[in-house]
Amino acid sequence: MPKVETEITIAASCTSVWKLLLDFRSYPSWNPYIISLEGVPTVGSRLKARFHLTPLPPVTIEPTVVYNTPERYFSWRGAILGSLLLTGEHYFELQPLTPQRCLLRHGERFIGLTNTLLGPPSAKLIGIGIRRMNEALKTQVETKQGITQAATATPTAAASRH
Repeated sequence: MPKVETEITIAASCTSVWKLLLDFRSYPSWNPYIISLEGVPTVGSRLKARFHLTPLPPVTIEPTVVYNTPERYFSWRGAILGSLLLTGEHYFELQPLTPQRCLLRHGERFIGLTNTLLGPPSAKLIGIGIRRMNEALKTQVETKQGITQAATATPTAAASRH
């Protein structure tokens, strides 16, 4: 079964990473790969996801949420060209490394009669898209984390000067 798997370490809690991953409304503002995601992250619910694999035009699928273990694992399964021809399971797995460091495993597993058509060129494009999303997620969460830490630290720093 072809698959694309990536990992990235984020300097933030898994709680912070999880919140952004499940904040579907924010995707258009920061996510270069999944440019829109609509629906609720409840097991069994349908989502509407729009992917952009540069240089191809965006594609929309309507996957079903198959797992949602809060702050640990989230995935959906969707079909392109019909479920017998090609089905993909897109997943996010979070592992806390420290209270402020989170390992994100992010990927796609493919099942179906045409999965052999997803040779190296297609897998490479999907991998590039996933890695671009990972980097954007890392930047977004770490920036928010830095702003939150700075806002929290400011009153303490000001108080110590007086």
